[in-house]
Formats: sequence, C-alpha cells, structure tokens
Amino acid sequence: RQGIEFAARQPDVPADLKVDWSRGAPVFTSRNGAFSFKPRGRILADVQTTNGSNADARNITTSTLRQFRVGAQGTIGANLFYQFETDFRRNQTEVVNTFVGYRKRFGEVEADVRAGSLLTDRGIDVATAAQSNPFITLNVNSLALAPNGGIFLMGLAGRASGPNWHASVAVHGDRIDADTGRNDNRILLARAHWNPVVWTNGAMHLGGWIYDEAMPGRNATVTVNTLMAGAISGNVRVDSAELTGVDGSSAFGAELGIFRGPLYAYGEYGERRLERGPAATFGDATYKATSISGGWWITGETVPYQTRSGTMIAPRVTKPMMGDGGGWGALELVGRYEHVDYSDVPSGGTGTTWTLGLNWHLTNYFRLMADYSRWQTGNVIGVAPGRDTGDTLSARAEVSF
Repeated sequence: RQGIEFAARQPDVPADLKVDWSRGAPVFTSRNGAFSFKPRGRILADVQTTNGSNADARNITTSTLRQFRVGAQGTIGANLFYQFETDFRRNQTEVVNTFVGYRKRFGEVEADVRAGSLLTDRGIDVATAAQSNPFITLNVNSLALAPNGGIFLMGLAGRASGPNWHASVAVHGDRIDADTGRNDNRILLARAHWNPVVWTNGAMHLGGWIYDEAMPGRNATVTVNTLMAGAISGNVRVDSAELTGVDGSSAFGAELGIFRGPLYAYGEYGERRLERGPAATFGDATYKATSISGGWWITGETVPYQTRSGTMIAPRVTKPMMGDGGGWGALELVGRYEHVDYSDVPSGGTGTTWTLGLNWHLTNYFRLMADYSRWQTGNVIGVAPGRDTGDTLSARAEVSF
C-alpha cells in the first residue's frame, strides 16, 4: 500500500493527527476535521533540441529548470480553505496560485468562492494542473487566447459543481506583480462544462468559456507571440505586430471531448478579438487557435478525467515502482494537432504543429516525458519571416506533489 497512516500508538505523532504519504508528500489531517495541511512542490527539468529550420537561431539545443514550485494547501474547519505557491524559474520568482476561500456543500452540489492570485478557468488544458497535462507544454489555445495579464491573475471567483457539470464566474485584474501605478485591467470570465453521458470509466465532455477584458487608459499595448514547439526556445513561434491604442478585448472558446477507459480525445477552438480605442492605428485584429489532443494509456489505466471540474487530474498508476511488490509504472502515448491563425492581425503569421509523445509514469507523482514535434510557421515578421519548417524534440523529468 502506498499510503501510510500513523496511528496514535506512535509516540512522535499526536493521537488526534493522521498522516498520509500516498500522494508523494505528507498530508496532515486532524481526526476531528478541524484542519488539514499538505505541502506542495513541483520540479520540471527540461531539455529541447530543434533542427531543420532555415533560421540558424532556431536550430539550437538548450535546457532549463522550467519550474521549481513550492507551496502548501490546507483547510480550517469545515468550510475555509487556502493555497499558496511560488514558482522559481529562469532566475525569476513568481507568485502563482495563492488564495483563500470558503466552501459549502448543498446535497450533491459543491460551491466555493475564492480570492487572490487565481488560475483563469479557460478550457481543459489551461485549467488542468501541469502535473496532469499529457504534454510538456500547454496547447496553443491556452496561450494565444489569454487576456493581456496572462494565466494567473488577481481576482474573485465563484464556482459550483455537480457530479457531471461545473460552472465558474470570476472578475480578474492584473498579475500580482503588475504595475500598481495605474488601474488594473478588468476581466469578466465565465466557463461551464457538462457531461451529457457518463460511464463508470469515463464521460463525454461539452464545454465553453467567454471573457470580456477592459484595459485602462487610451494607449494599452498588446503583443501576441505564440510558441509552437516546446517551452524553452522562444525562437520557434508565430509572431504578430505590437498593437497600441487597445481599449480591451473579448474572447470565447468551445470544448468537445470523450474520455473512456484508457483512451481519450478532446478538441478546443477559440478566438480573441481586440477592441480599438480612439488612438488605435490598426483595423480589426482577431487571434484564432485550434487544438486536438488524444492519448492511450498503454498499460490499461483509466484516463484521469474529473467530471466535477471538466479537467484532467493526477493519475492512478496501477503498478507504481514504489509500493508493495513494485512495478514498472504506466505508459501513456499521446498526440496533438495545433494551429494558430493571426492573418487577421497586422503583420500576423500562421503556424501548425503535430506532436507525438510518450509519458512514463513511474508513480502517481513522478514521470518522464518525451515529445517530438513537426512544425511549420508562416511569419511576416520575427526571427524567421516566410515559410519555415523544422523538428523539435523535448524531454522532461518531473516530480510533483
């Protein structure tokens, strides 16, 4: 058994405290439910190599500690909960998911409200935690259609969920480290999903999201450059011009998927349209993104899809390397198609990527990943203007708890 519960007979643990090690880190819980506490951590070590491009700047091999995250989460009483996390990456520090919240259950419905630095709920991929995402990088929809502040934004969010649905509404401002000498951006965001069919080992997924963003002043600037192969080298990307005089933007996304047994497939499509202010020097500007992902758990595990959130969650490896008897872990074969179209944006390019990957889950919280991507870009500006193609191989060692 992976989990170990320390009972009262052990002298170094109070009689009213339980400790569970099944998730890779100790989870401390009082037996009367008065509190719980769980350390959180994540290490992502990446290496990437690209070749075949017409631009020498793209044909490079590089590595980085993509992410080193520390934090904790816990509960106080039956209703209060909290979480705090800090990322150390590329010699920079960033506060990410850090909030306090209140949770209440009404029959089968769970509802909560939270305030702080929050992950924006915008689709399957971006709302799925990094340790549960089947690929080394988020899909292009998550990045190309993000509001001006990015993925983690200050805000107040409410969420409700049932056995086969969820809905969330939020008002967001800027990032926690943004310029505090001006008004925040204002983002009104909503997402919902529904599982019209639920099996004992999976579900069908229908979902969508929408946001409206207002930017302060009369001269806001927007630049969208989207990585198309891996997350280390910034040279393999689709570029667009820097646009000034933006008043705001509006965006939407649609989600469709099926998850059953060891197999899954899901697609996302979305658009983001900029709103021109009086000082704008551009016409219409619309960013479009499409992604289709799929996978197969070769070793027979059930796809870790959660019907209450409409996202992937941490896997349950049948024969982890640690535990009674040991094992070889689990193998997951994945594939993805991605396309971005910025042709409706001044000096905007286009790009397409096909990715094939293999994930080896040694335990529920440790895995090795490898993604091979064949990409094509058609840029007007940037590192490699014109048509360009190439191949990128990315690998990752990851521990997350």
